[in-house]
Amino acid sequence: MLISLIMSTAFALVPSSSTWIGVEPNAIPQFDAGIQQQLRKQRFWQQFQQQHPTWNARFDQRTGVPYRAWGKGIALDTESPEKIGVQVLNFLSEHQWISLKNTSMQIDTVNHDAQTDRWYVDIDQQYILESSIYNDVTSHHAQQIPVWRKGVQARLQGDQMTLLGVDLWTPDVEQPLLSTASIQASQALEIAKSQIGDGVFAWNQSVEAQILPLVDTHILHDKAVDARLCWMVEWETHQPRGQWVAFVDVETGHVWNVHNEVRFLEGALFAEHDERTIGDPLVVSPLSELNLGGEDWRTDFEGVYSTDAEVASFPILLEGRRTRIVNQIGDEATFEVTGGEQTWMSTEAILPELDQYVFQNHIYAWAVEWAPQISNNWTRSTVYVNEDDVCNAYFDGELHFYRAGGGCNNTGRIADVSYHEWGHGFHYYNLLAGEYDGTMSEGIADSVAFFQTEDNRVAPNFGSNGAYIRDVAPDYVYPDDVVNEVHQDGLIFAGSIWDWWTDLRADMGDEQAYSTVVPVFVSALRAGPVLTTVFDEFVFADDDNADLSDGTPNQCSLVDAFGRHGLGPNGGAGLLSIVHEPLDNQESGALSLEASIEQFAEQCVSAEPDQAVVHFSWDAGLSWEESEILLGTDSIEGEIPQYIDAGVVQYYIEMVDTEDNRVTVPQDGGRHPFSLYVGELEEIFCTDFESDDGGFTHQLLAGENQEGADDWQWGPPNGLGGDPDVAASGNNVWGNDLGGEVNGQQYNGEYQNGKHNQLASPEFDVSGYEQVVLSFDRWLNVEDGVYDQAQVTANGEQIWRNHSSSESVGDEHHQDRQWSHQSLLLDVSTSESVQFAWEINSDRGLTMGGWNLDNVCVYGIPLVDELDLEGEEDDKLFAGCQYTSQMSYWMLLTVGMLCLRRRS
Repeated sequence: MLISLIMSTAFALVPSSSTWIGVEPNAIPQFDAGIQQQLRKQRFWQQFQQQHPTWNARFDQRTGVPYRAWGKGIALDTESPEKIGVQVLNFLSEHQWISLKNTSMQIDTVNHDAQTDRWYVDIDQQYILESSIYNDVTSHHAQQIPVWRKGVQARLQGDQMTLLGVDLWTPDVEQPLLSTASIQASQALEIAKSQIGDGVFAWNQSVEAQILPLVDTHILHDKAVDARLCWMVEWETHQPRGQWVAFVDVETGHVWNVHNEVRFLEGALFAEHDERTIGDPLVVSPLSELNLGGEDWRTDFEGVYSTDAEVASFPILLEGRRTRIVNQIGDEATFEVTGGEQTWMSTEAILPELDQYVFQNHIYAWAVEWAPQISNNWTRSTVYVNEDDVCNAYFDGELHFYRAGGGCNNTGRIADVSYHEWGHGFHYYNLLAGEYDGTMSEGIADSVAFFQTEDNRVAPNFGSNGAYIRDVAPDYVYPDDVVNEVHQDGLIFAGSIWDWWTDLRADMGDEQAYSTVVPVFVSALRAGPVLTTVFDEFVFADDDNADLSDGTPNQCSLVDAFGRHGLGPNGGAGLLSIVHEPLDNQESGALSLEASIEQFAEQCVSAEPDQAVVHFSWDAGLSWEESEILLGTDSIEGEIPQYIDAGVVQYYIEMVDTEDNRVTVPQDGGRHPFSLYVGELEEIFCTDFESDDGGFTHQLLAGENQEGADDWQWGPPNGLGGDPDVAASGNNVWGNDLGGEVNGQQYNGEYQNGKHNQLASPEFDVSGYEQVVLSFDRWLNVEDGVYDQAQVTANGEQIWRNHSSSESVGDEHHQDRQWSHQSLLLDVSTSESVQFAWEINSDRGLTMGGWNLDNVCVYGIPLVDELDLEGEEDDKLFAGCQYTSQMSYWMLLTVGMLCLRRRS
């Protein structure tokens, strides 16, 4: 689904129509249980575990290297930061985690948090060009080029390394990147600035070379290109307000990405002020640490002051130790101090100034208690109120709040907005490592706000109609709900924190829950995590014995809360799962099954695997049978009974634990089983979509013909909208809206509302066959068939469609969580040719990721030579008993009984 770069203020408190944010070109990795299982069998990892048996890992599915690994602490010499970084690199090299050609590793930061005795090590990846590239802006040559947000992370508790992460780009040594720049740095600067508008005044301009990986980001790109050498351009503007970053291709001048690093929200002297927001009662609070006569004479925390000077009266401004208020539409409010207890009474005109002074001092007091490093590093905020725009606020190192108008109240009068914007500063000044990531920053800022208000609603009465900005209570889930918009995506993290805090409050009470959650929150975010690493950093921050293999004090509650949002050790799929690689078509023989049992955070689970069965159907799902299979300590083995010599079998595996919890593979296996054909096949057509698109075509069949309506795309999947982030094989697939940027437009991975579109195969000659089998690997996410229909057709006739419940249910969606092999049997005895098609027909409601297709094959079933049947009619009459989806129920039963009789 196409999403506009200019987000509506009705959606969330985001930039006005004159400014857009964009999102950093980050990877959106997924962690498929089956692929993870295969990667754990790698020789280097097996050897590593022999030396460090307590360690576990979540692997990068593109590189095969641990994306995050953790376990019992490994001792390092912490005599100096430099020595720590060198030891980490030597450790990774020794264990074959890094050995990339044309790549060097550069120690970026090694920081120590003395309060928790934790080390944060970040090591950047750099690519070595064949020859240096000249930067005509800086007049320097460079040959070692940083790779955008790629490198190694290590975390230590004391001198014990307990967490490691490797997120590297693997360069194609056969196609080295260009070193000669057709686009000079100075040209790139002008190209980048033109994206914001001609004639816009810019300052703080800089240009440097960067490698921008494309293959694992949300940027849709040429199928043969996995990274580009770019000029990374940075500059600032005032109208529109922005601290911009752009990546300009050194060869073509194409702008691969533009984003804005200004962090907008999407939301005894005393002062009278709004309690929390417009419409609340006015309350009175002390004017804490307010300057009375320069930096050396202030009120105290209770607003009390004293002096020996002979002063009758004097004027003051809202300027203090922690904050300074600037009014953008006139002179700053002043107050005459005459002695005794005084209250600065509010008026409509000065309420934003009084509110912000009180709100900012409140949040600084919170920081002094829970995150003193923030108040030490960011000693005072400058706050601008009544800025000449509406429906917004933003942080760019200072805090900015807009006047009332456009259906919105004055944002300077809303405590949540004040806390949120300060929260962006908290994110920045708290960092010791990692990234200042936009999505995380929005989630962090929302969390800082609700830690003050204890309300899941952010900024009530932001709208003049009483509307709030966002709600952190709903379970937004990674990666299904990632739309590449920082405010919305940030709710995945903020919701995790809200749920964790809520759970602990119910378990241990308000005070203990707060004192448990907030310190871990502050410590974990010092590492600068992104969505895919934030759970690991929270577990690291929660640990108390330098051994992540034995759990942490609050690991179980963390697993539960983050898991509801698709974050954590198993992506929210539960602590017990079955990993199984679907069976492919096979000619004959026993249908042997193998699966493994994956347990995460075992100390959080009291139940144990108890029984395993395979459910199977040989008659197109009309009837199902089950067979118990062998359950081992960490594996499952068994067979599917072969009831007929040839035909399609559907199946799924179910495991039950000692507490009667049930888990299946595939997910919802009863509705969405695997299928394969058993019997002899002759290949008519096969493609894996690697060298070309297979000759497939696509079109919009119904619905408004707008941008992105016919959303079928060929290329690498990007993991948005519930899509996979890797193909079933190779790199490329066909799918509905693969996500990313296409021709300057941003796609979110989901099909659009009210559209019927189709992907069609070439036409195949089947004149020599009576039956054919269509086989393909599928990753499908579609709403319950009551509302949205996904179907496969042959010559326009439906041969498969997604499950449909009823309007009274309507939530039995089809949501694949792994690549699923599918085989469909078709009678073509009356057809000379056949053309297959995959379709989505959506309603006006919920949308999902749609189809993803790989490894599409068409097979013919060989005809039985009638001459060979002479004298063997009784024995071979039903050899190769098969069925078609067009057979009646009774015909299927008859064929099944005859086939069973023959085998008896």
